[in-house]
Amino acid sequence: MHQIPSYGWSGEKATQTPLSPSRRTASPPSSTRTRTLAQLQQAAVYDLLVATPHEPTDEHFTAAEFHLYRAGYDMALVMALRVMGAAEQRFALVVRTKRLDAARRRVEARGSP
Repeated sequence: MHQIPSYGWSGEKATQTPLSPSRRTASPPSSTRTRTLAQLQQAAVYDLLVATPHEPTDEHFTAAEFHLYRAGYDMALVMALRVMGAAEQRFALVVRTKRLDAARRRVEARGSP
């Protein structure tokens, strides 16, 4: 057990207060779900989308060139977000189909209509 000094309002040392490590009293909050890898990746791409585009240090664009660069950069990130969302939906559909097929096979194996 560690002892930490306790000081009164005058600043003088008053007493020794025992300090013991705190114990966990409950499980972590379950109201917030852990984000999936796909959600974290989409958030990372979105963060790039809302940030100022990175301009290579050895390149100096004119205003017109930077406008084109920015438009291409934004479009590439938007397309990346769309593709990632579609892949996540496709994966969910595959998982759902597998579950439904397994449930159908279980029903057929029992001989129920």
